[in-house]
Amino acid sequence: MFILIALFTISFNSFAANELLNMSLEELLNVKVQVSTKEPISLKNAPNSITVYTETDINNLGYYTLKELASITTGFSSANIFAGQSNLIVRGQKVEGFDNNKVLVLKDNIPLNHLRNGRAPIDNDLSLIGVERVEFLRGPASSLYGSGAFLGVINIITKKSTINTNETFAQVYLGSHNTQGFRAYAFNQSESTRSQFRFAGHQRNQTGTLIGYKTDSKDYDNSKSRSNSGFDTIDDYHLDISTQFKNGFLKNFELGFIKTKNQHGTFETDSDFNRYSYLFDFSTYYLKFDKALNKNKSFHGYLRYNTATEEGLRYKYSFLFSGYDLLGEYHHTLDPKNKLIWGVSLDSRRLENYANGTTQQDGTGSNAFIEKGSNPLNTYSAYMQFFHGDKDYSITLGTRFDKVQSDFAEANKFSPRLAAVKNISDQWATYFNISTALRGPDLKSTLINAGVLEEGNSLKQDVLDAETATSYEIGIKQFSKQSQSKLSLFYSVIENAINRREFDSKDSYRNDKGETISYGLEFENKFIYSKNKQFFANLSYAKSQLPDEDSDSNLNGQEIGGAPTVSLNLGLTVTEEKFMYSILGKHINQFRTDDNSDYHPGFTLVDLNSKYTYSRDVSFQFKIENIFNIDARVPDKQEQVSPQTILFQLNYKF
Repeated sequence: MFILIALFTISFNSFAANELLNMSLEELLNVKVQVSTKEPISLKNAPNSITVYTETDINNLGYYTLKELASITTGFSSANIFAGQSNLIVRGQKVEGFDNNKVLVLKDNIPLNHLRNGRAPIDNDLSLIGVERVEFLRGPASSLYGSGAFLGVINIITKKSTINTNETFAQVYLGSHNTQGFRAYAFNQSESTRSQFRFAGHQRNQTGTLIGYKTDSKDYDNSKSRSNSGFDTIDDYHLDISTQFKNGFLKNFELGFIKTKNQHGTFETDSDFNRYSYLFDFSTYYLKFDKALNKNKSFHGYLRYNTATEEGLRYKYSFLFSGYDLLGEYHHTLDPKNKLIWGVSLDSRRLENYANGTTQQDGTGSNAFIEKGSNPLNTYSAYMQFFHGDKDYSITLGTRFDKVQSDFAEANKFSPRLAAVKNISDQWATYFNISTALRGPDLKSTLINAGVLEEGNSLKQDVLDAETATSYEIGIKQFSKQSQSKLSLFYSVIENAINRREFDSKDSYRNDKGETISYGLEFENKFIYSKNKQFFANLSYAKSQLPDEDSDSNLNGQEIGGAPTVSLNLGLTVTEEKFMYSILGKHINQFRTDDNSDYHPGFTLVDLNSKYTYSRDVSFQFKIENIFNIDARVPDKQEQVSPQTILFQLNYKF
């Protein structure tokens, strides 16, 4: 039996939304993207597999987090793990633990991953309010974006306008599980400046039963379960402020500040071993520069100072990190068919002297760790990209060199890329892409290894190397005035994977031997029957197999646990003069449980989002997530993927 309850929303049509709704069908299907080449290019000519969501898509779906969008994106999915945290899964690859550090997240070309471990903000710590579009790129992309773009890149483009305008609105919502939140967006453009403000805060109480909990043996007992009190309150917020100057001394400069905060957790009062609560806080202050030198040349760059904290209750630790990074990039249009990009960057980050505690809640320290001291972790990079394109075909050739250096890390890697697109006709195109990526050792891995030595234990590997990925992809695309379809095949190899393994009675980081192999296919289709009716469908199949390593590792050639082999998403949006509704079905199946003992049975979830427009600025919306109240968990002993949630929301235009 399921519950269907209304969500009431008052909302308005913003400038950008009206602009999108007034586009032709062909324009809607050919929104230009930047993530593939750092230059605006149509989806048909992009040499990568990319999925785009416009502001209209986000509003119609009611999905305001990257986690929600990833759950319906080809080749992507998301999983809830312990302590209320979420991880991205990309093409069969899943990050161990809750680091979530193999996909780079950008906001207007500014990276937002955490300083300690590269954790990507995908929950309500990064709201999608006031966003023009979100671009999901699948596959390695280090040739342009460096160390963090290991499995993919998510590029968030915020709203902008070319005319003098003011726009302000706010959203307040309440719902089940004591969910409450606030989102706001303000935009102002005058002859001298362009400013924007985005803010979102989100809280939610316990959402359901947690299956399995640790006893004094510290092993999961799946025959027992915890009630709602086993969940801490979620407390997230996101703040984004920027001002771009159009004349005067600061002409072409943009000053900005971004802050994300994520505090999730689970705990069990009867057992200290089950007390998990974690805080991830990240702030960046940046000065950005974009200047067209002439009609063929431009320069882009930024300088940032970053701070980040991470706190954990189980191990009673609190760490503060700081760092700076800078980037300079030169774009040169050689002629109408040829473009060149050169760039250099420097990233330096470190653990501040302030660091508290490594003791477990029960007072023991067998799994506790020390992170102390080590010099900064520095990454030096230089890269280039050459693009040649005309109406018949395009070729993209690029490479990047990264040098990663600290007391416990040393990596010198090239990340080449070769891609081509061939237009068979006005509607059909084929492409292939050979791309590589690296993920250098991060502060978490190097500092934990330093701490292991400080405690008198030994390391299996004294100096960490970067892990690398190589991907081979071919595909075919179809574009018409009413539909777009893409079919792609991929094969990828990951070597020297950085993972945490037990050695000399302590967990430390090392590079795994052997290769992790992933392969699969992806299909997606978007069909616009009319401006009022849109349908999408996508299917992903991915298999990933770990290497067969030595006896002191748990790697024995098994499939990656907890990563789905098959995912299928279907969506229908119907918009009439007064009514709009979206129905989404999400199905995942055929993947191994974490201990690799059996295949997970999979699950199907259905979401409904509907809206009644009362006037140009006011509408009523009805929404429920997980209509049939399916108790879905990945892996099955952890938290619910999507507990049934009902919200009440009020949007107000000032």
